[in-house]
Amino acid sequence: MVIGLMADAALASWHMSDRERCLRDFVVILQELNEVDQASSLNAAHCHAVCRHVLLWLDQEATGKKRLLAGGEEITIYPGIVSNPEPSPEIDKRHITPIEMAWYMLAAVENNSLLDVGITLRLATYLPKGPVVEGQFLLTFAIMKKSLGLHNIALFVAALGEVVTWWAFVKEQEDLKNSFDTLNVTYGSLPVAAPEQQHELTEATEQLVLGFVANSIFEEEFFEFGALIDAIEKSNDLKVRMVFLDCLRGSDIAVDYVTSAALLLVSYRQGIEENRTPSPIQVFELIFIVFQIVGKTINASAVAKSAFKWLSSKWDFISEHQRFLLKSPAMHEKFIAQALKSENDSVVNKTIGLLQAILPILGIGNESELKRALNKMLQS
Repeated sequence: MVIGLMADAALASWHMSDRERCLRDFVVILQELNEVDQASSLNAAHCHAVCRHVLLWLDQEATGKKRLLAGGEEITIYPGIVSNPEPSPEIDKRHITPIEMAWYMLAAVENNSLLDVGITLRLATYLPKGPVVEGQFLLTFAIMKKSLGLHNIALFVAALGEVVTWWAFVKEQEDLKNSFDTLNVTYGSLPVAAPEQQHELTEATEQLVLGFVANSIFEEEFFEFGALIDAIEKSNDLKVRMVFLDCLRGSDIAVDYVTSAALLLVSYRQGIEENRTPSPIQVFELIFIVFQIVGKTINASAVAKSAFKWLSSKWDFISEHQRFLLKSPAMHEKFIAQALKSENDSVVNKTIGLLQAILPILGIGNESELKRALNKMLQS
């Protein structure tokens, strides 16, 4: 009952926008649950099960992504949900994930909230039976999101190395379902991907690097490219091509689409630093190429969220100051306005929809080809 009241109080802190206090309180709650056998009583089973339910809800709040329970039911909460004095008699029949997964879920909420209250830092000391492979999977992608949100190079490169390790593991298993089971977890840690595995994943690794760079441009949070390149070169957990890094330095010739995108990002960044105003076509081109590279990566939604906000802002400037560069804008402004107000659940598709609406007024020679490419992006 005491644990339940503590959890309800922690939820109240979250609702009052004191997320740090909520997370700190949940550290104490999970420490208490570490000592409670969920099979010891109906109330114990209720506390274990509902605290995990609340953690799912917190992650839903932190990420903005709706989560569904196994039966397709939405994750909701209500006042007093954990301290309920009359728990369901069926609660002890549920298969509850191990307490270690609850700790990883809490650490993931910390990262998805872009906070640092020490949970991830001290996570190893909280796990009764040690690290869990499935938990590391959840946490890795939350840390990746945090690195984009904070534009933190060290955090990004560390998370990228972990992602490469996961990719290599899943590729060996040939099926994510066979390698990821939150109910029957695997204790231990994955080995770092071997050099040959890292080499096989070079293209995917480079795509995530470009996503990190593009996201910083869209959010107008600039860092020294040299610092990113140095961190990548020093990492033993991932591999990229030297020509790719040279293109990020702006000192080589592109050899493929990925390196061309790297040069484009460098050029655009230099233009911003030199206070050059991009043309409407250049604005369109930047997002179009970034989406072709990043659109299917794990960071697609995060980058798209920044891209949509950036493109919306650019459109305001274009419509007011660069209207003379547009082709019959009045005929298409209605469709652009609709795209800007779209309630599409997918921010990726929402951004592509805005590109589709803007395309006809740019007067680009290969408009039909670009239109087909955008349609293909929507369908993929």
